Amino acid sequence: MRVLLAVLALIAVAMAVQVYSGEGAGETPVETQEAFLDPAYGSDDAPVKITYYYDYQCRWCRRFELETVPRLRALIEEGRVQLVYKDFVFIGRDSLKAANAAECIFQEAGNEAFLRFHARLYEEQKTKNTGWVTDELLERIMGELGLPVEEIFSCMRAREYEGNVRLDTETGKLHGVTSTPTFIIGGKKISGAQPYEVFERIIMEG
Repeated sequence: MRVLLAVLALIAVAMAVQVYSGEGAGETPVETQEAFLDPAYGSDDAPVKITYYYDYQCRWCRRFELETVPRLRALIEEGRVQLVYKDFVFIGRDSLKAANAAECIFQEAGNEAFLRFHARLYEEQKTKNTGWVTDELLERIMGELGLPVEEIFSCMRAREYEGNVRLDTETGKLHGVTSTPTFIIGGKKISGAQPYEVFERIIMEG
């Protein structure tokens, strides 16, 4: 069902998306994007949705995770903001392996497990395209988090949800995403690891 909804979403995006030139700190107005059963941090009823495109090898995404997410946490936990996660796999093989693992965790163990794994993997990030996303690393993180390791690795080997990862990436391209991190907030596209104040301003304006 999730795959069917996602395919329908991609068709809708392909028909509707429009990208424009804009002004501001890395901002470009774009068509507002809906979330279709993606991992998310925060309430579904939050008035502000931040759609976040990331690659697990992106060092600027790591900076966002370590420096900006903690400052957004209060707004998220107050129910004012929801952060919706979408893969944008483009750096290399380690990117796809990490994304596939995270997608399997989301499907097999749930949203909270995904959020904990996602944060831990960024803490472990190494130099890109060096083969750092090993089975041993993934197994260690899963074990530390108490996740069902065998079930998740079985899912990864079968590439059961890899299509969802690729679909997120293609959807991002249709929205004009070319690099990570990229965010869509209330119809505006923000590129790069912008400081918290940029997000705060847009959230308050929205």
